[in-house]
Amino acid sequence: MWGFDFVDDDGRLGGFVALSFLASARRAWYWAGLVGAGRPYLLVRELTLSLPRRPGSREVRGDGLWADVNCETPHDHWSIGLEAFGVALDDPADALGDERGNRIGLGLDLEWDAAGEVVGAAGDYEQFCRVHGEVLVGVGRDIETVLVAGQGWRRHTWGAVNWAATPWSLRGGTADGRPFVARTPSPAVEVLHRAPLRLGDDDGSGHLERTLVSFADPAGFGWTQVARFEC
Repeated sequence: MWGFDFVDDDGRLGGFVALSFLASARRAWYWAGLVGAGRPYLLVRELTLSLPRRPGSREVRGDGLWADVNCETPHDHWSIGLEAFGVALDDPADALGDERGNRIGLGLDLEWDAAGEVVGAAGDYEQFCRVHGEVLVGVGRDIETVLVAGQGWRRHTWGAVNWAATPWSLRGGTADGRPFVARTPSPAVEVLHRAPLRLGDDDGSGHLERTLVSFADPAGFGWTQVARFEC
């Protein structure tokens, strides 16, 4: 799985992307989310995409979706492209139900440039980055272009992901551009936007609870994530 997230420097816009290949099932997962001040939660979630045709490619296509994840320079520069239709959810909790909402276009043309060392172990690593580029929201002539300049993380995991064993975590960046990681919830964390999403049918009734947050001491912004399953 390849995962990317970002938060604009002022904390008013944030998003994430994930791509996973399920080789045994011969299909791919793709999801992307966008949240921000005065915006609905815009979600793209496709779990039945065909695997890329070309060896080494991370380009996937589906009904109303094209996406690519490119390693431009190993451990230094990645780019994300997306042209898709997502669903706009006024209540983020609807992402855990039937995902009913207005169908809205979401485009991403974003770059992740290394701003920290690669950390992790064999089969699972991550890196703090500067993020810049464009986000496009809308359809036809009613397309809004948002310039992004912020911070984020990228991560790469091999093998099956054990969502049930995914603990609470926070990954973000401080106001002066340093990486920040926490693994214990703190009262100093303020939730700005919820962005939950259901996992696939293979994972039962589970979902990821993702939130864009601000934090203090040191001040900054980031994303939290924890997997939850119904009893």
